[in-house]
Amino acid sequence: MSGKRKRYGQYFTPGLISDFMVDLIDHEKNCRVLDPAAGKGVFLSSLVKKGFENIAGYEIDGSLENKSQVDIKNRDYLRTSLKVKFDVIIGNPPYVRWRNIPEEIREDFEKEYWENKINGLSDLLYSFLFRSVDKLREEGELIFLTPTFWLQNQHASSVRDYFIKNGYLDLIVSFNEMKICKNASTSYMVFKFIKDRVDGEKLDIIKIRDKRRLNKDLIQSIDELIESLRDKNKSVKEKGIKAFSRDQFSSPNQWPLVSPENKEVISKIEESCKNYSPKVEVKTSSGNTEKINLANLYTKYDLKKIGRTKDTLNKVKMDNKNYYTELGQKTFFKYNKPNSINKKHKRHIRLGDIAKIGNGLVSGLDKAFKVKDIHKYSQKEKQKMLKVVKSSDLNRFYNKSKTFYLFPNEIEKEETLKKEYPNFYNKLKEHKTKLEDRYDYGKNIPWWHWVFLRNWKLFKTSNHKIFVPSKERVNNKGFVRFTYVQGNFYPTQDVTAIVKRKRFNIDIKYILGFLNSKTLYKWILEKNPKKGRVLEFPHRPLSKIPIRLINWSNEKEIQIHNEIAKTVKTILEEKNWKKHIDQIEKEVKKLTKTT
Repeated sequence: MSGKRKRYGQYFTPGLISDFMVDLIDHEKNCRVLDPAAGKGVFLSSLVKKGFENIAGYEIDGSLENKSQVDIKNRDYLRTSLKVKFDVIIGNPPYVRWRNIPEEIREDFEKEYWENKINGLSDLLYSFLFRSVDKLREEGELIFLTPTFWLQNQHASSVRDYFIKNGYLDLIVSFNEMKICKNASTSYMVFKFIKDRVDGEKLDIIKIRDKRRLNKDLIQSIDELIESLRDKNKSVKEKGIKAFSRDQFSSPNQWPLVSPENKEVISKIEESCKNYSPKVEVKTSSGNTEKINLANLYTKYDLKKIGRTKDTLNKVKMDNKNYYTELGQKTFFKYNKPNSINKKHKRHIRLGDIAKIGNGLVSGLDKAFKVKDIHKYSQKEKQKMLKVVKSSDLNRFYNKSKTFYLFPNEIEKEETLKKEYPNFYNKLKEHKTKLEDRYDYGKNIPWWHWVFLRNWKLFKTSNHKIFVPSKERVNNKGFVRFTYVQGNFYPTQDVTAIVKRKRFNIDIKYILGFLNSKTLYKWILEKNPKKGRVLEFPHRPLSKIPIRLINWSNEKEIQIHNEIAKTVKTILEEKNWKKHIDQIEKEVKKLTKTT
């Protein structure tokens, strides 16, 4: 079964969910209904039970037992005719990463229909979403159980754009990390899409915020919340569940499920981070230098949002990082239309503008290099160790501990390792077979070396760093652990490091305080990529976090900066953030106008 699951994305839906989804159908019982990935027929059985009559089911895997009363056609849905339309399409479509999609299906994606829809970074799920929109009749209903990742994944922006252009979302029920399908560890949601281009329709969202079991009582609570939203059109809370209505998504950028009140806070944070934007020196493509307002420099990821392409903007570099702009002197730039996009789309300042961000070093087998008893090693061996701060060592603001790791990467010969560093050799030799089997990024490295010294120069040359876990389970603690680390400490792959760029004269302790504030946590919780309750912090999501720079001509802002930095210094000295976090929050709220 595991091979088929990987190949076809087969995760079977419980009857409780299929019944709930069928109850969301607004069409009459004689409408034409399709389950495009029918599996064993659970949705078909629910449809029959609820009185629907005109039912069709397709399934690519003909070996599955049909447990419903409806005939399931052994058919590849993606190859079916677009001329055959349905009033309702309902089900649990497959989700399969590109590399696991069967070759014969991938070959079909080369056809003209899929151009600008599917590429080598797409999930199989996206093809079912596109196809289903096209196979719906006007005013048709698409009701699917899917993972939540396509709401925010950058490679699904074309899907989101297709939804916007062809209709509107009526309902999203996010189940968080609740176990929905057996053997599936993803975060699921049920959504209902209407193929009808009308204005003013609200999107109802229900978010299960705690861990609980799927049962009839929960489904009943969800049904009641849906009715309550439609009667009152305002936010409703139950224990562990939040329900609210919001405007439709208008952009194919990420679709975070943000309530109206949190949206207001997020908007204020982002607006405040536009308030002061310094001019920075950039290099033009011709090698000249020019000073440009930082808020008028766009990354390649901003271009779609502002409706521009690279070839209509001027490419510049700041600290060897590419940006695009319209501003600048005509003698330096090909394009110079300063009023066309920059006033409307002046962006907020982001962490990636003011800091270098790097994911940690990769050993490939931590237990082989991790030192348990440092006292048994010679002085010479201790000099070949790294001081490492792991995710488990991090606390809010400061690290609880450190870990020593063997670091024999400067030793090129095994004989040297064995003779001059015998304790290193004996420990590593215990794991030699596994060390030789590590993925080595095509570098053919010696078995005793770390496999990937990712961002080595950045870590080695930086004495002041902020560390954050690469993955942070938030649950009910209400914060992310941004940690100040001073000295020659290194992160491993479970930690990402932030290093302030020298050109910005704000105190790193101010940055640390801002990142650890309750106010910014609201932004992170809603807009940062996450799987269930696990926030992910590789380079790109971290680089998007808004940062409030200081106007050094404004005495009040200088005082706030100094107060935050001073308070953080006290926290680091006392190792007690709980005592002082409210003072930081008070100052951050002044800057972001979120009081």
